[in-house]
Amino acid sequence: MAKSNLFHRFEAVASQPLGSASKIIKGVLRHRRNTYSVEVIVYSQNQQDLIDKNIYLRLIVNPAISLKWNDEVEVEFYLANRFKKTINLRILGPALFSYSLPRMTKHLAWLQVMSGSLKEALEGLALKKGSQGLGESEIKFFFALPLKKLKLILEEGEGEGRWKILNHHPYLIYHPQILNFLEQKILRRLTKYHQQQPDDLGMTISKMRKNLGISARTTSYLANRLTAKGLLRRREDYFYLPEFQPQLTAQEIEILKQMETSILKGDLLSLSVDKLQQRTGLPRRKLNMLLTMLIDQQKIIKSKDGYYLHYQWLEELIKKIRASGQKEMTITEFKQLTGLSRKYAIPLLELLDQIGVTRRKTPSVREILPD
Repeated sequence: MAKSNLFHRFEAVASQPLGSASKIIKGVLRHRRNTYSVEVIVYSQNQQDLIDKNIYLRLIVNPAISLKWNDEVEVEFYLANRFKKTINLRILGPALFSYSLPRMTKHLAWLQVMSGSLKEALEGLALKKGSQGLGESEIKFFFALPLKKLKLILEEGEGEGRWKILNHHPYLIYHPQILNFLEQKILRRLTKYHQQQPDDLGMTISKMRKNLGISARTTSYLANRLTAKGLLRRREDYFYLPEFQPQLTAQEIEILKQMETSILKGDLLSLSVDKLQQRTGLPRRKLNMLLTMLIDQQKIIKSKDGYYLHYQWLEELIKKIRASGQKEMTITEFKQLTGLSRKYAIPLLELLDQIGVTRRKTPSVREILPD
């Protein structure tokens, strides 16, 4: 949208008959004691919706003028019998959206929404903006709202489910229908991507953004929302469908088995992904896929420091900790129990904290929590 405060074209609504059957009316527009020449294009005077008696118009004003939603103007023109006619119009905003005759009904329905309350108009504009979202500068372009009132209206509207605020500085809002549509689009794109790239784990935010043609912020929000719903899964920078089963070669299947065996023995506790890559000779993308498969199958778990443990190995360790009968355990005692150096004992203790087995009491002491 243009950022200038001055504009030539506006949408407007009249609540009284025009008194003219013409589709185009030329006259004078008056606003705040200023006079402008105006061409009025009448969308329709045969309202099919008996509830809505309004007449919707497009104004072409010269010279350019600054008008906002809900501004009132007066238009004066002559009828065929040379009688002067004056009508009052209400501005619905700059005429920034094009329409075609086959879609006139849809355009009129949108103008009807814009002729409602402030919240209804904001909601209608958010829906009209579609996948690009409605930004703060665009809201200010349509509505003369001080920032304090804008903040209040947006927060109230979000609470009522009219829109979702994706950014506060500056504001960016999305209509719920658009967010749902974009979510379904992501799922369809990923389904197609898995079919075309069966040996690839999934799509990054960057790749999804390019496919959708929306901002990285919006894409990230949608991907994370789908992940929270359980409709997507994430592995490092990649998102994929839960039901996705990658195609593996016989060699990769064998490597997968070897990795699980090594993790079960505890060998991989001290290995980073880089070292795993060196050991297996697999591309990082393929290695991530194999590790993800083991995580999805609940055979291994990953600590926040990037180390991998087998669930069975971890469960046996937890049994040992609880069977000790102790209420507390020092790092030294934990190292003796596991045979690990401090470098690997600390990340493992933090994982036990994370899953609720232990709780950090002091830098060197952990409280053992009841089962």
